[in-house]
Amino acid sequence: MQNDQIIRQKRERNALITGIAMTVVLHACALVLVSFTGLKYIYPPPQEQSMLIDFTEVEEPAVQELTGQEPTAEEIDLERPVELVQRSESPFEGERENLTPETKPDPVGDVEVPTPEPKEEPALIAEVRKLALSGIPLFAICLGHQLTALAMGGDTARLKFG
Repeated sequence: MQNDQIIRQKRERNALITGIAMTVVLHACALVLVSFTGLKYIYPPPQEQSMLIDFTEVEEPAVQELTGQEPTAEEIDLERPVELVQRSESPFEGERENLTPETKPDPVGDVEVPTPEPKEEPALIAEVRKLALSGIPLFAICLGHQLTALAMGGDTARLKFG
């Protein structure tokens, strides 16, 4: 048992000497490497490099609008018939007569345009109108905004995409 303790102590001493030697060699190599190759401090430090952005407005050249005059006749001849520059007819010939109310001329020749019938107002719109006219500030989103527009005489419509 004493033999084992002696061998163990020798191994510990050898391990300690080897560890110290390796530590010294490693630090010496690191010191040589750092002193010759890198980690150099530059004094005074170099000027910072940055990008300069110019926010001044560039004055765009003014667009020159050419104004002209409508073509006018030197003398107005009330007896001469009106000449059409371009006919407003469809390139397609229809098979049936157009009998919509907007196209039926009355006896004088004028086209009658029907007046839209007033819609019956829902009670909710009447309540929103009372609230809007009361002077209380309103904050309306989506349907509330549409109801407020209808209550104040506006109109709403469905857009192309929803």
